[in-house]
Amino acid sequence: FRRVLFRSAKEIQAMDIIPLNWIVNNLMPEGLNLLAGRPKVGKSWFALNIALAVAEGTITLNKFETSKSKVLYIPYEDNTRRIQSRLNNLLNGKEAHENLLFPKDLYFPKLDQGGVQQIREIVEHEEGIKLIIIDTFGSAVSSHSNNFGSSFHEDYDFMRGLQSLALNYQIAILLIHHTRKLVADSVYDEVVGTTGMTASPDTLMILKKYPLKYVLHITGRDVEEADYTIVFDPETYSWNITDDKV
Repeated sequence: FRRVLFRSAKEIQAMDIIPLNWIVNNLMPEGLNLLAGRPKVGKSWFALNIALAVAEGTITLNKFETSKSKVLYIPYEDNTRRIQSRLNNLLNGKEAHENLLFPKDLYFPKLDQGGVQQIREIVEHEEGIKLIIIDTFGSAVSSHSNNFGSSFHEDYDFMRGLQSLALNYQIAILLIHHTRKLVADSVYDEVVGTTGMTASPDTLMILKKYPLKYVLHITGRDVEEADYTIVFDPETYSWNITDDKV
């Protein structure tokens, strides 16, 4: 076995450590970020809003500044026609920035069948990618796999692997996932799967519809915990956070 060594607190204070890399300031740092919500609540529109803003380096959600960089969007549930339609609706005649990338023919292997290794190879060879969006987790793993949603350790180990990949390459991975119908004491406990799904991500975001409004719940290791009222504009197809926290 490897002998355990020690470093003093004083030594840690004196270390020259690279600052945390924010892809979306005060919302999405490097690491694993999980966005969950009910089916058809608008998670893909939300993710595409962020993807376009990061690709251009503009404000997203009417609140957060972004760090301009390349974005890889992996839409496991969509076809090219739907992606084109959404892009045209969001851009309203404007040309999309070349920083936003999609897999050719929208093909990408399942995460548990070589997809994670593909992501690793992409960030090693495609310079400038700082955000990878996976939409959705349920479609990103093989249908015959029984390893997800039933065991804390299986969920945790898989999510921990994605988190380690993101941190090692100083990128952000945004994983889109679902919440269940059952209401829990904590909104973060409504995420489908065991608590292993929510234990590893650095940031958790829940997009939830209430009787009179939508709320974006945010918590994480590096972000300020907050609950924002958020509105979907059907004319611009954009999600916008209002000024006031819930």
